[in-house]
Amino acid sequence: RTRVTALVDAGQTLVRAEKVRPLASGGGQQRDVLTVTIRTDAEGTRVSVHAVTFLIENGQTRQAAQTSPEAGRDQDRLIQFLMGPRP
Repeated sequence: RTRVTALVDAGQTLVRAEKVRPLASGGGQQRDVLTVTIRTDAEGTRVSVHAVTFLIENGQTRQAAQTSPEAGRDQDRLIQFLMGPRP
């Protein structure tokens, strides 16, 4: 079961959200963190979206060697939304 922990941090130039999911095997959890950074320069507004996955096993948390496929899909969906047409 996926548990969404909506916003972890929010400000005028930074938004961070996380999603906790069970690991496919081993009984632990993975915590995917998406960070959106917004900055303005002479060329306009720049937005970057960064995803990182942490593994939680036996009470220990460590950063995964690779970003999880789920976090990658969440990152792609967020980028598509941000790049999409505005009303």
